[in-house]
Amino acid sequence: MRTSALALALCLVFASAASAADDGNTQPRLTSSNLNSPNSAIDIIATTNGTGNVKGVQCDNTIMSGLAIEFYINGGSAQTISLANYGSDTGWIPMNLRFTSSIRVRMMRALSPVVYGDTPCTVSWALD
Repeated sequence: MRTSALALALCLVFASAASAADDGNTQPRLTSSNLNSPNSAIDIIATTNGTGNVKGVQCDNTIMSGLAIEFYINGGSAQTISLANYGSDTGWIPMNLRFTSSIRVRMMRALSPVVYGDTPCTVSWALD
């Protein structure tokens, strides 16, 4: 009986610790990149090793073009968000994308319309 109660207590402690998004001991970072031509892509965060989380994204999409942000978590396939608010700043888009081995964040601009101009994006993230 004591063993099962202890096992249950340990499971609850480790389960809550594993699901914690940020324990307050992270190394915060802001990383920015800029695209200025259509039909192009660039890494905002090149593939890194370690554990941490992506806290948010902000893009200034004042150029009238499609913009997408791809997240590659733990070497997996791309998880994409499309930012279709043409002609405006997205503001900070809050996220809580936890990674345990690696993260890569990449931005892409669409081909149409063919407009040249700066499209900067910034990612707030942290390593444990």
